[in-house]
Amino acid sequence: MKATSTTMVKEVKGRAGKLIGNLVTPSSDIVQLQLAGDILRVQQKSRFFSVEGLDEHESWIRLQNIDSVTVGSGPIWWLLWLGIALLPLWLIGILFIIAFAIIKQNWLIIHSHRQSVVLFFKKKERDRVQQFAQTVLMASRQASNPQRPSPSNHRPPQRKDSR
Repeated sequence: MKATSTTMVKEVKGRAGKLIGNLVTPSSDIVQLQLAGDILRVQQKSRFFSVEGLDEHESWIRLQNIDSVTVGSGPIWWLLWLGIALLPLWLIGILFIIAFAIIKQNWLIIHSHRQSVVLFFKKKERDRVQQFAQTVLMASRQASNPQRPSPSNHRPPQRKDSR
């Protein structure tokens, strides 16, 4: 399902990941991000082989604490490292290096003051994830700058000159 520019996506789901320096690495965990009022709810469930939910945890991030949101894509680095290691076996090593150049992974990273949440998603979900990122940024901006009541058209009474 493609998200249109008028759709406000309030929830996305995918594989969890971690930031190690500037390297984004996927894990086997499942993560769900959900906007609930002025909070971003993060639910993460571990997955060991096909058993899901052995370890679960939930965290909440206040939207006003979100610094930035990144939607990106990049190569799968372990394919290159494996290709280089297997280069003495010409065909296999070259196949891994070609796969490194062709196959890309997509991710969403939400940075807050104390935590970075990484979600990996499939290429077909990119529009939906980008719309979610825009919704998070818009909600974060609104949470950081609450609306003040607009001044009414009421003017203070004018003084009458006594001269």
